[in-house]
Amino acid sequence: MADNLKSSMQDLENRGFIPKRERQLDSCYSLRQFGEDINSPFAVVRSRAAFNSAVLPVDEVLPTLVASLVAERKLYTKIELSNALQRISEPAVPYLTAYLGTIGNNQHKKLPDAVSKKNSYPLPRDLAARILCQIGVPALPYLQKVLVSGDLYMIREAIDSIGFISFYNNDKSMFEELRKCFNVYSHDLIIRWKIYIACSSFPMSIEFLVTQVQVETIHIIQDEIRRSIRIIQRKKL
Repeated sequence: MADNLKSSMQDLENRGFIPKRERQLDSCYSLRQFGEDINSPFAVVRSRAAFNSAVLPVDEVLPTLVASLVAERKLYTKIELSNALQRISEPAVPYLTAYLGTIGNNQHKKLPDAVSKKNSYPLPRDLAARILCQIGVPALPYLQKVLVSGDLYMIREAIDSIGFISFYNNDKSMFEELRKCFNVYSHDLIIRWKIYIACSSFPMSIEFLVTQVQVETIHIIQDEIRRSIRIIQRKKL
């Protein structure tokens, strides 16, 4: 049994997992050590670098943390890098928005087969978008700029972040920006679908949604619009 536990822990560390007993910040951690550790061939060492970056100057470690996130393949090291960027908060936002739609290959490339039955807002599949969601409202002005960038792949993921942040922070400031985005990019099926989902965050979108459910001809999109309408109506009760 002891050998099995040791083997399991070794497997976790190979994926970048930091054991609980080692999750204490090193107040003496240096930039030199960070530079060495973040480039280590061992995932758990890279994870410790991300974890201990909390004691270092933000402007010195931020670009490296983002570049490391883009390149990283190990699950727990990705989590530590994500946590470090979330902790940095707004200064990390311009870096993260620049990588929307480019980290990993889990983004929506086509419409799903069915509408979610959950009443909660779906967490974005794009990693940069997920971190922006955790940073929250401070990310919205930067995401607004992405909506007018002309890059369809970035815009798709920005819409997810805007919808999520607006939903859980009861922020209504981005609805008109999403409407403008819809008017410009409604030819893109994924953008149209994601905006309908995002509308569930904005009670004032009801009239727009009621109109669009009659305009749309694709069943999955019609169902998504109806889901947003139901969510808004439940929140009003």
